[in-house]
Amino acid sequence: MAIYFSLRGSVKILFTRVLWLSLSYNNDFATQNQPQFPTKGRLSQTKAMVIFMKKAVFALLLLAALLVSCATPAVTTAPVTTSSATVDTQPDTSANGGTTDITTAPDTTADASGGVDTPPSFSSMTAQEILNALKPSIGNDLTTVIDSVNLKDKSTFSYHFFVQPTGDVKEAAICQPIIGTIPFFLGILKTSSADAAKTLAASIKKNVDPRKLVCATYEHYETYAIGDTVVLVMDGDATRYQRVCDAILSLAGN
Repeated sequence: MAIYFSLRGSVKILFTRVLWLSLSYNNDFATQNQPQFPTKGRLSQTKAMVIFMKKAVFALLLLAALLVSCATPAVTTAPVTTSSATVDTQPDTSANGGTTDITTAPDTTADASGGVDTPPSFSSMTAQEILNALKPSIGNDLTTVIDSVNLKDKSTFSYHFFVQPTGDVKEAAICQPIIGTIPFFLGILKTSSADAAKTLAASIKKNVDPRKLVCATYEHYETYAIGDTVVLVMDGDATRYQRVCDAILSLAGN
């Protein structure tokens, strides 16, 4: 920027000088009248003036060219680079295309109708405590709520567990999605004894209606009698269903 203003000033000075010489030219080339041309004689003074004017014009053109070159920024074209992203296609890992037989129990060593020996930690937990322990296995992709079930409300109890409540049922709690059309359900019943739990689990499994939601189907379901506790799990997602079943048996110490 400093060079630009310096050259511009020089051009102005030179242009003013040439203009002054042109205006002051009056055919009088006497040395005393034209001191800028010290050469003696009329012809010599004229020649000197012509040479000076040529030099002045050349210098003016040169400075103008330099001025233009300094004032015009150079345009640099950056090379265009393109990056190609590689997209990995994940294989389809859906379990049997969602066609698992609903009567097939999970691959476990526990017999759903025969019961599982209950470790002290499981038997001492309430229905809601068991649901809270199993909830992480559901996953973060499904928002669920845990509620207790009033044992005196027979219609609500039978809607969730497909049987009428008996005197052996001491506590009931459920975990289900906030959105009621999503096929997932996890229910816990605490009973008076292991035998009562075993009988109740078999009755529930016999009466389960996988199309309870009408608009969606519980493709997978199972009942567990674990000590004095009955667990009912129903799901339309095979992967999540297996996670919850594994969590149930893990919590039971199996």
